[in-house]
Order: sequence, then C-alpha cells, then structure tokens
Amino acid sequence: MPAPYKPATEGRINNAERDVALEIRLDTETPVIAIGDPIFLIVTIRNVGPNRVWLPQQPTVLISWIYPDGIHDNFLKELREEERLAPHQLVCLEPNQQISQRVEVRTYYFDRLGVTEFRALLHTGRNTNPDTGPTWMGRLQSNSFGVRIERRTKKKMSDFRIVNGDAPDQPDA
Repeated sequence: MPAPYKPATEGRINNAERDVALEIRLDTETPVIAIGDPIFLIVTIRNVGPNRVWLPQQPTVLISWIYPDGIHDNFLKELREEERLAPHQLVCLEPNQQISQRVEVRTYYFDRLGVTEFRALLHTGRNTNPDTGPTWMGRLQSNSFGVRIERRTKKKMSDFRIVNGDAPDQPDA
C-alpha cells in the first residue's frame, strides 16, 4: 500500500479541475500563519466558456484540507442534489466574468506544524424551479494552496507596553 500523500509545496498549486464553462480558483493573502491565527481563503469562480452561465448567488463551496501528516479534514456542509432557486437567488456570469467569496478557516484547533494544503469544492445541485432557465450544476475542485503553519511565538511584555511621556527602559534609569 502506498504511503499517504503529504503536502510539502507552499503557495498555489496548478491542479484545478477544468470544466467547459467554469473554473474555480483558491488563493490566500497569508501563505504563512501561526497556529491560532485565521486563514482567509479567496474562492473565485470564473466563466471560462463562450456562453453565459447561471449560478446561485451564494454557491455551496466546501473547504477541505490535508494536514502535513497526510490526514484529511473539512468543514461539514450539506451538499444538496436538488434545490429550488428563485430568479433573485441566481447570478449570471458572462464569459470571463467572475464572482469571489472570502472564507475564514480558524486554526486554533490545528495541532500540526508544517504545510497544510487547502482546496475548495464547488457543488451545485439541480435547480428544480421551472420559472428559471437552466443553471450550471455539478462538482468542480479548485487548485490546491499550501499554507505553512508555524508555532506561535511568545511575545514579550515590552511588545504590549504603552508609553505615556518619559518612561525608562530600565528600572534604575
């Protein structure tokens, strides 16, 4: 049996699934964080096809990750196979147009240091509303993004000192 995959690459990895109509991309502004700090992921869904695409305004995006030791984890979300979407709940993406959403991952319960690899999964069920046109449905995985998670450094009391007026740096000064 082969050894489990263990992430080692920091930053964006170009391994996203492709669809004839859509692309989903995952990025972050903070590729290195300390355990306990939140990671803010940016999930971008772009129309890469020649035709307009209709999507839910708030599409279901599942965030999953692989810890440095190869263990998989994710946010639990209900993935519906069918949903009834009203016209005001849909957004039209013209060719090359995109929508983005920011997702926060809290890391206070992470207990492994090293590179953790994140991915986003777009899931859209069949729209059962006959009053709307066809909407995109299916599953599509984003690229992976490796974030280095480091030990939190201990701060010195001097890091928090607020000085008003003349204050000595040493007790005898």
